[in-house]
Amino acid sequence: MKLNKNFTVAMPKRVFWMGLGILIFFVILIIVNVIATPPPHTALYVCITIFVFIPTTIVMFWVKMFRIKVNGTKIFVRKCFGLVNYHLDVSDITHVKWKTVRANRKQHENIKVYTSKGKKFPIGDSLVNSSEMIAFIEENVDETKIKRIYKTFK
Repeated sequence: MKLNKNFTVAMPKRVFWMGLGILIFFVILIIVNVIATPPPHTALYVCITIFVFIPTTIVMFWVKMFRIKVNGTKIFVRKCFGLVNYHLDVSDITHVKWKTVRANRKQHENIKVYTSKGKKFPIGDSLVNSSEMIAFIEENVDETKIKRIYKTFK
């Protein structure tokens, strides 16, 4: 068991910037529409708010708040817009569901870690520093606790 590991797993920053780009695009679109067409614009405001602004803002907050920090054998998890915060030791991990999906020459790893207190957190291969977290789990969690599932699609 290695004790000197320190790293943070987070969502990629490009997801946040894409959401911000979507919001800016629709703000410009609304401004152009308001200038070019006569009122009323109520339906436009309602639809854009319900279908674009609210969902994109929720995703942006979720992306910014999700963090998994590893400091030695301690794991600190922050998810659900920062409302769910907990920490655990590697020894508190009861089991790990490790799903490997191969499709069209690409391989995706989806890992869900379960703790003794009933908490769980995901680790996907699209996260920043996910390879370090995967290596950390392989090094520090007993192989009998890891359930590996392989799926192949052509």
